[in-house]
Amino acid sequence: MRLTRVTEPEIEAITTAEVKAYLSILGDDTERDNLIAMLIGAVTEFLDGPSGILGRVICEQVWTLELASWPTGGLALPLEPLSAVSISYTDTAGDSQALSADAYDLEGLGDLGAGSARPELTWADGVTLPELGTELYPVTITMTGGGATAGAVPKGLRTAMIMLAGHWFDNRPAVVAGGMSEVPLTISALLARYRRML
Repeated sequence: MRLTRVTEPEIEAITTAEVKAYLSILGDDTERDNLIAMLIGAVTEFLDGPSGILGRVICEQVWTLELASWPTGGLALPLEPLSAVSISYTDTAGDSQALSADAYDLEGLGDLGAGSARPELTWADGVTLPELGTELYPVTITMTGGGATAGAVPKGLRTAMIMLAGHWFDNRPAVVAGGMSEVPLTISALLARYRRML
């Protein structure tokens, strides 16, 4: 099994201007603007994708899941929320083919809100899956997920991201007087609603 991001998000869920407004920073300051933009990228990497602490995609991106064989029974897809899924395979002649959408059913697509369950792929009743070629990963599931615009990302998640970028801006040292600087409870509580359900 191999999971790969093939198209990165073209947008950010939050903007430098939104973080500056949260921090009550007025005017243009290239040095601080650059730092805030860097922190927004760090917040996104911290939260986004299967390795992020939320285990979900935030802004629209495309991933492929490559498999050595057809899965038996249902398959819980490793990302959420998803808006589109397609399946291709390498046939015995070594050619790439698209699997008809009639061959499978998908549940749990399109829910950008909190508490969504992982999308699940199941085979349609009576379907006979094609014979596969001999390459290492002959089955490819292409998944598109996340918000197509910043406005499509849940407001609570965007708010938590703005607050976390602001917290990291105000607490740049790893260690502060009195001990380690932790993520404030308010931010943790907001993020908890958007963690992927296992």
